[in-house]
Amino acid sequence: MEAEFVDSVTNEPLGAVVDEKVGLPVHPADYVQGFTKWGHAKMALDAWAELLREALDEVHGK
Repeated sequence: MEAEFVDSVTNEPLGAVVDEKVGLPVHPADYVQGFTKWGHAKMALDAWAELLREALDEVHGK
């Protein structure tokens, strides 16, 4: 996954991130989601979203 964050007014780059997820989840309950067409992709995106939320909270002192 790659993402770039830009200012909506000036289009100035604010930051970027590159990450990858490899393999299957280890929790057996997660395997069921992986059998859907987008199951593993959704789990990876959800994990990245959580990491982004935590990083933003940390930067803003929450």
